[in-house]
Amino acid sequence: VTTLVYSQERPVHTYSIVAIDEESGQMGGAVQSHWFSVGSLVLWAEPGVGIVATQSFVRPEYGPELLKKFSREVSPQLALNMLLKKDPEQNVRQIGAVDIKGRSVTFTGKDCIAYASGIQGDGYAIQANIMANPGVPEAMEKAYLSTEGSLADKLYAALVAAENIGGDLRGKQSAAMLVVPLEKVDNLLSSKIYDIRVDDSSDPLSDLDRLMRIQKAYIFANEGDVLAAEGKLQEALDAYNKASELYPENVELLFWGAVILCTDDKFDIAKPMFEKIFKADPDLREMIPRLENHPMFPLSKDMVKKILDITQKKVNNKSLGEILNNFKQVSGIGYTDMTNADIRSLKNHHIYKDLDYSDAWTYPEEESYIKYINRIVSVKNPFKKGEPMNADMQGYALNEKGERYTLPFRDLDTGITTNEYRMAFPADYLKSLGMTDSDLSRMIEKPHEFLKYLQAKNTSQNKGRYK
Repeated sequence: VTTLVYSQERPVHTYSIVAIDEESGQMGGAVQSHWFSVGSLVLWAEPGVGIVATQSFVRPEYGPELLKKFSREVSPQLALNMLLKKDPEQNVRQIGAVDIKGRSVTFTGKDCIAYASGIQGDGYAIQANIMANPGVPEAMEKAYLSTEGSLADKLYAALVAAENIGGDLRGKQSAAMLVVPLEKVDNLLSSKIYDIRVDDSSDPLSDLDRLMRIQKAYIFANEGDVLAAEGKLQEALDAYNKASELYPENVELLFWGAVILCTDDKFDIAKPMFEKIFKADPDLREMIPRLENHPMFPLSKDMVKKILDITQKKVNNKSLGEILNNFKQVSGIGYTDMTNADIRSLKNHHIYKDLDYSDAWTYPEEESYIKYINRIVSVKNPFKKGEPMNADMQGYALNEKGERYTLPFRDLDTGITTNEYRMAFPADYLKSLGMTDSDLSRMIEKPHEFLKYLQAKNTSQNKGRYK
């Protein structure tokens, strides 16, 4: 019978800490283990009641059962004694708990696998089993009590201290952190401050640290939303900026803050935020029209236009009109005064969805004019492999397999209405080959001479990809 029970209740070789922090008004716990998804088994919390860690040959029911007794004002020590008396396998259990009053208890059954021990103090309980070295709870206690910062920071410091003196004998696999308000709340699910789980990792503490940083960013973003709703705009802006600093990889946090400011007609404050956002992630620009008169983010029609105008009129510090007015082309072949950067920017900003690079192409490592050609096929004339631009010019290119591909171009303003394909080359690239303004003019008039010139200048650079 004992063997069957043990086989169902696997040994979660673990070190954990549970604590309350009256200064921050929070309670929480943190755990690391050489076991998959330790967070789904070990940590249990209820605001206004207490926090529990149950481990070793884990019986998860200890979590909710202890919390239920705490809610009836049974002390942690008495509550645990009551449950242990009913547990035939109490000798392999390890449990730590703290109630809302800061009363703590830790228990290590005599058959928990060594090194196994626990330590408790006012407002905290620490326990560990299957440790590589003795003294893990003591090291965790010292780190917890000496660390400045939030409760989450203190809990994390305790885990790091355990790992620094050897940690789990068998290594590391998963970690978790749970932090909730100290006082009772109406909705536990929406009130969790941290509920982070690293279920399977070669370095769970590093992953936990990264996820904590991200969660902190979301906490600041949420604070910004509340402050903005209260009209505390500078404080809201400070909170949004802190969120952005903590999690610069995700500008969406800043995006929603800017949107909320605009719902309150604070466009001037939101404008620099949108400029930063759309530069980092142009796709978010497409979200704006979808929020017009949305019940949750009610942007007016005029506000939507203002926001869209921020980026639509400016690309690389040039107006879109300036760039497009510089475009010149003739039937068959031409050039544009748009720079390479202009062309890339147009594509990146999705101002013209038609501007795209063909998936059929493979490019050389070096910079190449081919890489910056805007190529798009007219709807009426889809290009085919090996088909030249027109019968006279025979313009095509080769990929690395030697297959021919045409280089079509569509007029930005009117589109192609004839059977001709068109090409345009960035003027700054052509000038880098030694072409002058007069050369560019002659290129328009005598495209065949231009092709010969370009071939002579560029054959080695493009490794034969242009013919």
